[in-house]
Amino acid sequence: ALLSQVAGALAAFRAALLWAILFSAAVVAFTLAFPEEAGRAIVRGELYRAEMFAWIETGVGKEGSLRLFLPEHTLHLAGFALLAVASGGYLGLALGAALLAYMNFFVASLAAASGDRWTAGLTAWFPWSVSRVLAFIALGVLLARPLLRRGPWPYEARHVRWWALAALGIAADVGLKVALAPAFRERLLELMR
Repeated sequence: ALLSQVAGALAAFRAALLWAILFSAAVVAFTLAFPEEAGRAIVRGELYRAEMFAWIETGVGKEGSLRLFLPEHTLHLAGFALLAVASGGYLGLALGAALLAYMNFFVASLAAASGDRWTAGLTAWFPWSVSRVLAFIALGVLLARPLLRRGPWPYEARHVRWWALAALGIAADVGLKVALAPAFRERLLELMR
């Protein structure tokens, strides 16, 4: 029984990760093929693209400032957690889709603006963003348990590893962003010229 429960959490994590990869690829493809339509369809897509392009050009913006990005990240994390707990993970997945959509709209827009689409697109998927996605997936698997298991505390000692991975991913998101954002900004600026 223990092995099947561990396999269940791992299977849920893998399924959500596969979904995130395929969803991201679909948004990037849609944006590259139909940029104007994607800009209208993706909530906050144009706003985020403009914000990120301005940061790349000037170095000024949320991406490069802990004071500016941390409140937004905290709000996203809290919203995701509440939605995941309340819905067995489903509404957390919906919020995750919205966040991934506008992130990938930016990635595709940057790729389209660069002479080296592949390098620009891969570089724009920042390591801190990857860390955040992985952390949210692990957290979503955990926070879906109370409703799905119909109990107030459906966790066991074996879940400590999952909580630790989620916390590490969230901490890595912030730490990597603070440490690496300036270097990634410089690289993206080179790729856009």
